[in-house]
Amino acid sequence: MLLHLGVVWRLNEMGLLETLTRISSVSGGSLLNGRLAVAWNQLRFGPGGAPNFKAEVADPILNLAQQRVDLPAILLGLVPFVGGGNIAAGFYKRYLVGDVLLKDLPARPRFVFNAAHLPTATSWRFSQPYMACYRLGLVHKPAVPLAVAVAASAAFPPFLSPVTLHLNPDDFCTDPPCRKGADLFDRRDLRSTVPLSDGGVYDNLGLQTLDDFKEVLVSDAGGGLQVSAGPFAWWHVQMRRVLDSAVEQGRALRRNRLIDEFNSGAKRGTLWRTRSDITDRTKWSAEPPFPVHRDWPFFLFSIRTRLNPFTEFERSSLVNWGYLVADTAIRSFYLKDHPPPIALPCAGYDFASPPPGCVCVQELALTLPSPRGRGFIDPSPLPGVRGKALEAQALAFASALASARPNRSSRNCRLASSRSTSWRCRSCAISSSFVSSRSSCALSSCRGV
Repeated sequence: MLLHLGVVWRLNEMGLLETLTRISSVSGGSLLNGRLAVAWNQLRFGPGGAPNFKAEVADPILNLAQQRVDLPAILLGLVPFVGGGNIAAGFYKRYLVGDVLLKDLPARPRFVFNAAHLPTATSWRFSQPYMACYRLGLVHKPAVPLAVAVAASAAFPPFLSPVTLHLNPDDFCTDPPCRKGADLFDRRDLRSTVPLSDGGVYDNLGLQTLDDFKEVLVSDAGGGLQVSAGPFAWWHVQMRRVLDSAVEQGRALRRNRLIDEFNSGAKRGTLWRTRSDITDRTKWSAEPPFPVHRDWPFFLFSIRTRLNPFTEFERSSLVNWGYLVADTAIRSFYLKDHPPPIALPCAGYDFASPPPGCVCVQELALTLPSPRGRGFIDPSPLPGVRGKALEAQALAFASALASARPNRSSRNCRLASSRSTSWRCRSCAISSSFVSSRSSCALSSCRGV
């Protein structure tokens, strides 16, 4: 939500926001999409974007980010016939979208809120002209509260899911074009009770509704799975990892397909992620407009995605990072001649210095005894070693670090909301972020010498 707010903030300043014809969202992105949809007709677009964007869009989102939503929703959701998703919808109604119905949204751009239809394991789309599941058919001009659509799209399972719609089966369109492909249209029970879950369960990037578009800008606030050493002997830990791996595979497949379409010329646009290293000149042709310490993407990725109060530092950093990474990606691949911004939206929160609490990545010159008793482990960075090559070797140095047993009070790097360490080993060129010092070694060849 907050990262996407920074993205849309920059799109507004670049004059791109008002040119969009469809805005598709899943999960936390639907909270921002809902507020943007409600405020759209009040935005006064001009040469430099809408000057009232902050008041109409940003301030309500920042206000919601200071509220505790998830815990009350989960606890009250335990009451029979209440449901956590319905409680969350009440928060969204109060803080973001009011009493607006889907059918009352602007016709252009089309705002699409993607949810997952649990009975058919397919997508359920909410929008102004219709809501639909391709196997059941569609309902024209749905009189569904926007708050409910947002809650369904962001119904994180199992705590806020399912959000159940109770519909009149006769409201579904019966014309042959509407029923094309709807092999379950005759199932009135499925059309009367519609249990929905988070849109990310089926399409984690909200891309399916954009298949026919030739130009797309994609913001992925999920950075992917972290390296984990378990313990996977516990069934619940193992099952969660399996489910997360399945979701990550689906996300990676859609992301790779999109990148292939960019490279082939079938589509034009760009994709950015929370963990995008915009300091890597081999991937991004545009220089970041402001100094960026390379450990910020991993730090920001570690910040929780819960709907509970975020500190001013967390809110401002996530918004500024979304703003910055979107700007760099767009100027690298989409609008290469566009001038860079002159200031970040949240003043006083830049990325020139290392993330707080992480002094052991580049700035701290530590030497630790080698596990083999000779040489030293040097955590200073190696030039030119980046990306997946670093992550693939991350567990190796974690093992060396564990063997060395450093003083926890001074040499253990603790990142916000993470029981993790960030180190670099000169001998095997690893760079490790968010790897527990108790992890086992993945590379027998690494001895930290």
